[in-house]
Amino acid sequence: LGRASHRLNMTFTRRIISVYKNNVGDIYLLIPVLGSVVFAWNWVLPADDALITHRYVNHFLEHGEPYFNSGDRVLGLSAPGYYLLLTGLSTLFPLEIAYKFIASIAYVFTAVIMYKLLPVSYWPNKLLVSVIFSSNIYYTYWVFSGMETFFIPLLAMISLWGVMKKSIVVLVIAFGVAVIFRPEAWIGIFPLVATAVIIDRRTSYLSEWQLTKRSVIGSIGFVFGIYIAMATFILHYYDNFIPSSILAKTLNRRLPDIDRIEGFAASFIGPINIPIPFGYILGVAVMVVAFAAVLYSCYKRRSFRLELILFVGLVTFSLYLLLTGASIWGWYYVFVTYVTMYFLLSASLIAIRKYGLWSYAPLIVLVILALWSGIDYGNRRNDRIVSVYVEQMQEAAKFIEQRYETQQSVIVGSSGYFGAVAENMKVIDSVGLFSPEFVRARSENMDLRMTDVIDWDLIVCSKGDENCLNISASEHVLGSVGNLWIIENLK
Repeated sequence: LGRASHRLNMTFTRRIISVYKNNVGDIYLLIPVLGSVVFAWNWVLPADDALITHRYVNHFLEHGEPYFNSGDRVLGLSAPGYYLLLTGLSTLFPLEIAYKFIASIAYVFTAVIMYKLLPVSYWPNKLLVSVIFSSNIYYTYWVFSGMETFFIPLLAMISLWGVMKKSIVVLVIAFGVAVIFRPEAWIGIFPLVATAVIIDRRTSYLSEWQLTKRSVIGSIGFVFGIYIAMATFILHYYDNFIPSSILAKTLNRRLPDIDRIEGFAASFIGPINIPIPFGYILGVAVMVVAFAAVLYSCYKRRSFRLELILFVGLVTFSLYLLLTGASIWGWYYVFVTYVTMYFLLSASLIAIRKYGLWSYAPLIVLVILALWSGIDYGNRRNDRIVSVYVEQMQEAAKFIEQRYETQQSVIVGSSGYFGAVAENMKVIDSVGLFSPEFVRARSENMDLRMTDVIDWDLIVCSKGDENCLNISASEHVLGSVGNLWIIENLK
């Protein structure tokens, strides 16, 4: 009995040590990640489209109207699920804290998934993964920008995790709710999951899917329950079921020209697009070497499982960005840069295995370059937000608010920043993010402008814009703020 008790105690002790090593012993890996969270929390300024969502949230909480303009039953949100999640959390915390809190959880979770996917056991390499992930400030910036596109890599990787763990519950729920948190997520997730399932069926013989009747019915029922609740909410409050913002953005579709391809390429290498002469070429070279090293290593090992899965998702989503015109919006690259980050990390681990300590020197340089590039990118965006949108667009909103007591219909190019200040105005987005009638009209004639379709009282536009110049010639220029004109409709 004594020996049996001793063996039992030793087994229990080893089990405790194993649990500690696997779950607590690596807690130091979160230090760089949490440092990046604290930095971004205090540094990143919200994007224009984020403030559109915030105005929807504030109107719902303050007036019980989930609309951008009072009584205007238009669904102009790209992510109803995120909107309701943010609204619920904003009943407990200030909205500015709520959206950053959601971003922080998503950021840490995607870091943990990245760490779990990469085969690392040696503690310096584990720490290197965390440091390189955290140094991608380009990715960090867009996660904390207030945009909900971080749900694309988050739900994509959770779906992939569900396939790898043979969990139908995880896969169905993550894949199912993706459409309400960001509809475009399916464009990246579907090919990724399909490739993962095909490869899994061909390579895995040891474990079976958790396909009990309870798990299948329960997970599908849970997702459909969310769909029904979301559909009921939309049909009750809005006149359009498909978000007008999505329809408006699809009007940018055209065959990609050289300018769009160059813009896509610059954003693709955003994590290391160094602001120096030939920095772009350096970024392209690093990305090409990383992808080539990883794919060649997989070919030598005859194992393309994870790399091929992520590569298929990356290519598919990249084609979507190019062919639809969505590539002009920076926040869509969150999924792209997350996958490229995986290939950079995988290539780094390959270099360490092959060259040992000698490879740490260039990897340290890589981290420095990524930090430099990302901080420069974010600072330039922050400077533009302050100078153009805060000091000009929001000053124009204050000017109009002080001049008019009644609600005016104001067309603006940055409805988020303008609408955050002009609470009493009916704010109309110039590209039709929440104007279905403009989307319908422009789908037939792309030369139409908002002023041709919508009844308007005022327009805030840039002096250098041709359409703005044409309007100013026939209407009354009420005033100017910086590079903006405030034009009054004389009719």
